[in-house]
Amino acid sequence: MSYWQMMAEQGTEINSVDPTDVESLEDVWFVNACCMGEHKETDMIKELEGQNWMALGVAETWRSEETQEYITEEGHLVMAAGDKVERAGVAIIVNKKWTEMVVDWQAVSGRLMWADIENGNKRVRLVVVYMPTAEYEDAKVVDVYMELQKVIDEARAKDAAVLVMGDFNAVIGSKTNEEEDEWHGGRTLPTSRNSRGWMMSGW
Repeated sequence: MSYWQMMAEQGTEINSVDPTDVESLEDVWFVNACCMGEHKETDMIKELEGQNWMALGVAETWRSEETQEYITEEGHLVMAAGDKVERAGVAIIVNKKWTEMVVDWQAVSGRLMWADIENGNKRVRLVVVYMPTAEYEDAKVVDVYMELQKVIDEARAKDAAVLVMGDFNAVIGSKTNEEEDEWHGGRTLPTSRNSRGWMMSGW
C-alpha cells in the first residue's frame, strides 16, 4: 500500500499531505528517458495519469539547453538541465499540487541537478544524477561523484532530508561480505561487480 493510499483510507485529503514527510518520498519516481521520443516529459506525465505522485526524476533526457524551467499544460513544474556537448540531461518534474513548495533548484551540470521542497521548517532536497558511461575516463566519473557529495553536504547543512535518484551506470552485484550494507545489492543480483560498481559502493 502506498503512502497516499494509506492517507486516503484514513480520510486524509491528498492536498493536506506534507510532501516533506520522509514517508511520502515513496511517491517520488525515477525514470531513464533514453528510449523515449522527442516529447519525453509530456509522454511521462501522460503515463502518470491516475497515479499518485509527488515528483519525478528523469535522466538521459538528451537536452541541449543548460537550464530550462516551465509549467506544463497540466500545471506541473518542469526543471531541467542539459549539455550542448554531451548527450546527457537530467530533469525534475514536480506535481502541480506542490509547485509552490519548491523554494530553490539548481542545475549543477548536464548530469546533476537538485530541487528543494520546503513546508514550514521542513525541507527535502531531491537530487537527480546521470553518471557517465564506460566510454568516459574514470576521472570524469569521480568529478560527478564529488559534485554530488557537495550537493548532499550542502543540503544536510540546512537540516534537509536528501533523496538521490539517478542512473549510476554501475553494476553493483551481490554483497561481497557480511559487513556491507544491504543497499549494496541482494544475493539474487549478479555476483560480478564492475569497476564503476566498486566506485559507487565505495562512495
